[in-house]
Amino acid sequence: MLRNHFPDFSDDTFSDYLFLALPSHTGGESIFDHSCVAILDKPDVNTHTGIILNKPTELKLNKLFEDAIGTTLENATVHCGGPVDQKGLYFCKITLEDSGFLTIETHIKFENALEIAIQCPKNIRIVPFIGHSLWEAGQLSNEVKQSYWAPSIHKEKAFNSNWDQKLWKSLLAEVSPYHELLSETPLNIHLN
Repeated sequence: MLRNHFPDFSDDTFSDYLFLALPSHTGGESIFDHSCVAILDKPDVNTHTGIILNKPTELKLNKLFEDAIGTTLENATVHCGGPVDQKGLYFCKITLEDSGFLTIETHIKFENALEIAIQCPKNIRIVPFIGHSLWEAGQLSNEVKQSYWAPSIHKEKAFNSNWDQKLWKSLLAEVSPYHELLSETPLNIHLN
């Protein structure tokens, strides 16, 4: 197996990257298949929380949240942020900073999300999510070392792209020539 060429990560650098699930990690049978995960800026001492950016559902906000009808957010697509706590709907404010980094604020109240969406700043996205992702301390570093994830620094490109399956492919193709080949892997690797 090709050894990864990624740096060792410390717990305070995870939010500097997006993490792209590699086909060998998921085997075509996981919520993380072809996923792009952003780690939140404020890690807990024992865990790291992230959200999958490129897993839109077929649900529109107005079907789940009556208060959204008639607002700028009514046709917002609800995304699946991960396998943890999928019973609640919450809003994320995702800001592309001048430095090119993303800052992510979770659990934004609907009224605040609506106010931000009305202002429509070009460097902010308001995205409704169901669920999130969670790793124990050291787990994500080990998974990167085991080639389960490829870190990507292309946050600005990610921010300005559609958050669907094409995002994973385009970001993974830029990691290395080897990863460009992996980006052509179908969702079900057994059909390859």
